[in-house]
Amino acid sequence: AIKQHARNGALFVFSTESHPGNEDFDLRITGRFAHSSNYVKKLAQKTGFMIERVESGDIRKDKGKWIEGGLFVLKTKSA
Repeated sequence: AIKQHARNGALFVFSTESHPGNEDFDLRITGRFAHSSNYVKKLAQKTGFMIERVESGDIRKDKGKWIEGGLFVLKTKSA
């Protein structure tokens, strides 16, 4: 839905909790999903986005403990 409403060259920035397993994603006991970096990259390509930048790091705290994740910057492809 984002791609349908975004102009060419628009940026889509988001973070995900990191999932190092073989699966594309995992539902954590916290009720949050964690996604593998490869899965996000596959979805970006499939939906017409280019990966502009990916960084790993601490994205938020949960009960005083940092949660590791990925920060993704995607860009819509020009027509």
